[in-house]
Amino acid sequence: MDRNASHGPWREIFSGKWEGYDVELFINPEKIIVVNIYSNDDVVSVMSKFFLAEGNYLKLVDAFDGFLIAVSKKQPASKVNFLGVSTGPVYYKKELINEKLEEMYDLLETEAEHLIEVSKAYPVNLTDLLHAPEQFSVTLLEEPIVLVSFVTGKKLVVSEKKEESVFLGFKSKTKEKAEEPVSVFSRTSVLGENRKNAMKIIAEGLSINGVTVVVFDEDNFFSEMAKPNLDFPHGEYPFLQPVGMPLKNIDPADVNCDIRLVGSKVFKEVLGIRGENGLEAFRVIEKAIEEKKPSSVAELEEAVIEVMDEKVKFYAFRAIRMLRVIEQRFPGLFTGKTDPSLLVPFYSKTGGVISRVDLSNLPLGMKKAIVFSAVNSLLEAARNRRIIGLKAVIMLPNAAKYCPREPEKESEKRIIEAINELPEHGLGYCIGADYEVDLFEELVETSTLLIEFISAKEVAVKPVTKKPYRVILRPFLSA
Repeated sequence: MDRNASHGPWREIFSGKWEGYDVELFINPEKIIVVNIYSNDDVVSVMSKFFLAEGNYLKLVDAFDGFLIAVSKKQPASKVNFLGVSTGPVYYKKELINEKLEEMYDLLETEAEHLIEVSKAYPVNLTDLLHAPEQFSVTLLEEPIVLVSFVTGKKLVVSEKKEESVFLGFKSKTKEKAEEPVSVFSRTSVLGENRKNAMKIIAEGLSINGVTVVVFDEDNFFSEMAKPNLDFPHGEYPFLQPVGMPLKNIDPADVNCDIRLVGSKVFKEVLGIRGENGLEAFRVIEKAIEEKKPSSVAELEEAVIEVMDEKVKFYAFRAIRMLRVIEQRFPGLFTGKTDPSLLVPFYSKTGGVISRVDLSNLPLGMKKAIVFSAVNSLLEAARNRRIIGLKAVIMLPNAAKYCPREPEKESEKRIIEAINELPEHGLGYCIGADYEVDLFEELVETSTLLIEFISAKEVAVKPVTKKPYRVILRPFLSA
């Protein structure tokens, strides 16, 4: 690699052979280390950033969902621990090295930010090697045996791993197990009156395979999943064990709704504006949102006072009364930005959680605001991460309310737009309705898996990659 390649100058600290491959290690002024492994015109590179780690860093290693290198150097008078976050192996042709260095650098910055964020949950203090005394860089790099530990991903092919699968039941004709790989659930549509039964089975199967499911529950159907199914037919399914799922019940007020994210048009739906006076009052709210960018109802109330003048004073006070009614009926709901980690553990290996958002006893406008905020916040978070595989699935059992065939309201249009983008960033969706015509056409047409009820327990399963077949659904594992 040229010393003046992207993000250089690079200084060579090691070169040689490793199991027949040419290997070189470089470091730049930011203390970022690059390992390059060559095989003719093919290259495998790994870029790493190191931190001094003080505290119980091994717990952090177990919790972090990414590539890490842990190095502990003990000498008679001292002990130093280093933690290196890396991009993992990147495969490319030699001539693309500058382009790939740019990509790896951006990815490494993101991974380093994630590591620092996760470290806050543990008694670990991380100091970037760049900001540590020079002696620590020398300590890390002074022994060749330590440098060998940086050489990862030496093979130029990725070993294949059998993908985990979700067991749905038995095929109606052959009585064989009906299983689908986890990845096929990235775009799932479930149709029929009993759709929640299939969706619960899917949620269990994904959870068992380490995929988080964020389910918007309007009638408490998913509320008891932490308990095992006491009526499980052991004789028919001796190879299965009824078990409770890791259920996280989430109050809608904990989800929060950021008015800046929601926007004035969606907020108008939440308020349920009626009549001329209501429209005039909302115009004051709309002006306050657009000019002052408040995130909460409290901030919006202050913004209304700031933007009002004598001409609209009557309507401004009416607007404030409307906002106070919202705050009284739904305290804490509009209090700022949604924390995506409340719903999906992005920064941790912890997976398989059923994050149940309780939407019971809420008016439809408020339900839409919560779904809107949650889905868009998760999408925004996923866009800034490198997610391998399927991290989480958003589940809407009554999706016709949020993703109708002909969306008219702003909330519906923007929820559909966000849901459609989820699979591009390691998140999926599972939407349900009575009939296909109830749902936005593109979401159903692009489904990687379509499940349609034929009878109370039998479904037609239509994966995008193979012929459809019929399944007798298995019983629930959880209550």
